[in-house]
Amino acid sequence: MSTIPSMPRGTGQSLACYRILGSLAFALLVAWAGSGPQLAPQGAPDFDSLDIEALLALTRQAGARATEQLLAPPADWQQKYAEVLTVPDAKVVRLLARGLHDVPPKRGGGAYYSFATDDHDYDREPDLSYEQGSLGTGFYGGSTGQVLDLGSVPLAGFRPQAPPSEFDPAVARQCEVLWSFASQDSRPDEALCEALGTEDIGRAPALAGHSYLLRAILPGEHDLLAAFTVMEATPQSVVLVGHVLKTWSTAGRRSETRPRRDFSSAGAPDWLLQCDGERLAALATGLLRRSEARLFAVPSAWANEPVGVIRGADAGVMQLLPNGEYDWLAEAPGGNSYYSFVTHGHSIDEEPDLQWKLKHFFTGISNPGAGAFLDLGDVDLATVDLAHPPVDLTLSQLRRWDELQADDAGERVCTVCGQVPAIVDHTYLLRSIHTGKHDLLVAFRPVAEDVHGMTIAWHVLRRYAP
Repeated sequence: MSTIPSMPRGTGQSLACYRILGSLAFALLVAWAGSGPQLAPQGAPDFDSLDIEALLALTRQAGARATEQLLAPPADWQQKYAEVLTVPDAKVVRLLARGLHDVPPKRGGGAYYSFATDDHDYDREPDLSYEQGSLGTGFYGGSTGQVLDLGSVPLAGFRPQAPPSEFDPAVARQCEVLWSFASQDSRPDEALCEALGTEDIGRAPALAGHSYLLRAILPGEHDLLAAFTVMEATPQSVVLVGHVLKTWSTAGRRSETRPRRDFSSAGAPDWLLQCDGERLAALATGLLRRSEARLFAVPSAWANEPVGVIRGADAGVMQLLPNGEYDWLAEAPGGNSYYSFVTHGHSIDEEPDLQWKLKHFFTGISNPGAGAFLDLGDVDLATVDLAHPPVDLTLSQLRRWDELQADDAGERVCTVCGQVPAIVDHTYLLRSIHTGKHDLLVAFRPVAEDVHGMTIAWHVLRRYAP
């Protein structure tokens, strides 16, 4: 038997005092570090005085401690759930209400769970969600499924292929379908709806004492049937005990399962260990935003008018973080290793023009869209002039120089030109086309790199009608 740790929620008053997200969480953190004795346990540090390594370590410890407390079942769960725990391979799982908390490094704030990976991380094949008092499935990347309320049915001995005779005929039929349905292609949603005889699938109210049948089909990842009983349900969280009944093989694995990521609270300071779950959640959120902001801050050596860096509305200096290294900090999915020269955002959802990944730069990231690079070598960014190409360019580079400036570049840009080795002190020409949104030509130059990221100076040279 495996269990997922977490703890009962605090009172409504505590929730009202400490539930904050985004900038409010950041504000609380500032108050906590300052003169708020009612919020700051004895010994809490001045967060601004911590170097980046110490701040990141504290952020990980706060996330780990919040996860340990907020996702743990009640302290007496072994006795309280003894009867349902007799089910083979039973798992005890707590889900938090979606949008209520951050529990790094688990993306999704503890609101998701995968019976396949035994993890709460949204990025690791989630089967089940908890939101606004309902349990859901089929919310993730082309997935589908059903959450079927069975009523007050004991899990022990329950067989969906032969449901009890007292079941409502419609429920009994859905049990049999969920047991026997075989997904035939990568888009099984319509076929499942037709087999179940309804288009109303994928959600059910979470009711304490009720058991549920879950079919979760994640094409290219996994396909399973699970049964579980909701032991406790509040607006803030739900606790369930369940197990997998059956699995199906999936064809055409679309990607490797992301490695499991867990943080540890080992070595956490006493003041942090004294915090309750609600304070920890607020602290974890605030530290996430603070750490991310610190990593995105341009080093002073490049922020204070250094020679060779262009300034103005269409120019600047920015940071890219190593792909995958700090994605657990990102408020938006897929953040940190992207950058948009139009929105200045670091999320994949903010019209990104550039990504740093696997020691390369990538463009043409959006779909539909396209892009291409030209590595100009060690050319001073401030000297890039579209009317005068650098003198050392080869004939093929000169052709690319002209192609990237053409009004119709989007019709002929080559797809393999959308990546180039990332080399510090080289200057690059980039044409980035977001169909229907923006189209621009940029010169940029990586000026520094360390374990925390890359500093890039840039200058928009020309804008085209999208």
